[in-house]
Amino acid sequence: MHSASTALIPPPTNAAERFETASANGPYIYLSRSMLASDPRGCRSDEQALEQRLAANGFKILHPETMTIAEQVSTFRSASVVAGMIGSAFHNSLFVENPNLQIIYLAEENIYERYLIIDGAKMYKSTYVNCIQSARLGSELVRTLDVNSACHEIFERI
Repeated sequence: MHSASTALIPPPTNAAERFETASANGPYIYLSRSMLASDPRGCRSDEQALEQRLAANGFKILHPETMTIAEQVSTFRSASVVAGMIGSAFHNSLFVENPNLQIIYLAEENIYERYLIIDGAKMYKSTYVNCIQSARLGSELVRTLDVNSACHEIFERI
């Protein structure tokens, strides 16, 4: 039989406590997928056109795959708005307490329940923008981002 001394086990820490406090006037952030070799959800988009329009209106464009986990969590902690195509990068919102955070998901008509659960648990002000359309081309499911609709809905909410 083996046992471990509690003196050798460090106490659990709250990862979110290691980051700066939330800001009421934080930056507007767009989480981009434009640097990925292929979109994990198969979305064909002109995301760079969307990024240009958002950047011209004060958004900071970030690529989560180039950031450490700490940097990603810090982004959610300090931002007032985080927008992007719905995906795993938004799970970082679980690790922060930012009552001022507004999340804008660019999504399809069908919404994944886990995002609704996270938003409800954290009480974030969240918007789901139906601007990704799906269509079958033969056996392939193709998703397309409507850049004009995405911009319109984002700018309406900030």
